[in-house]
Amino acid sequence: MARPNLKEGAEIEAQRIKYDLEKYRLADAIERTLAFSQSFFAIASPEYRMFRDKAVSLSNRFAANNASRLESSTRHVRDSDEDVIICDINTLATRMSRAARLLDQAESESDFRQASSARPIVNIENCYKDFAGSDFSLRPISVTLDEGDVLALMGPNASGKSTLLRLILGELAPSRGTVTYPGLKWTFSHRGLRSQIGYVPQFAPIWSGSLGQHLRYYLSVRGVRGEENHKRVEYYLHRFHLKRFEDHSCSEISGG
Repeated sequence: MARPNLKEGAEIEAQRIKYDLEKYRLADAIERTLAFSQSFFAIASPEYRMFRDKAVSLSNRFAANNASRLESSTRHVRDSDEDVIICDINTLATRMSRAARLLDQAESESDFRQASSARPIVNIENCYKDFAGSDFSLRPISVTLDEGDVLALMGPNASGKSTLLRLILGELAPSRGTVTYPGLKWTFSHRGLRSQIGYVPQFAPIWSGSLGQHLRYYLSVRGVRGEENHKRVEYYLHRFHLKRFEDHSCSEISGG
């Protein structure tokens, strides 16, 4: 038995790419194509790298073709190039969907059983948080975060999102209720427990050089070097629409 919804999800996403092409929404199709490899293939797998690189190549070609509209080349040439890009995106979507289907079929029942029996990492039971002198109070909340979970907190300002995250991180103690970490390695100290929890703050520290240089350095100190370093940086610059900021410094880019 394979991972649930892998094949179905990949086929649906491939159809969405083709629908965007039919509606002549090339920018949307490019964005879906860039996201596809990360959504349906394990990062660093051969499939992921191959489709990531092809998607980046298409994104570069699409950007170059759009830029040529400001130049003196004929409309016929530009439209012809765009037709080729559309065909290549359509072909890539089909290939990605087929690869995901084959991957889905190849996964064994034991692999799925192991993946589906994820252990709980954080357990929040009936937690309140009150602040002296403030009308704000985090209502009782209970939730368990399992290994491999991806959870999004959504809500207006002052609704308690940051408070809940700080409770999970151990920066705040609950007024009532408990926060436990059954999936983390047991330690004698609270500091030892917190050392196993990582988070990315809203305001990242200021960095030197250009955005591209910073990303390449960040990957290199984590062991990603050479051609793979360059390809991965290119992918994320395109994936998050940051390519035009590649040579900008930290002070020239918004905090978001």
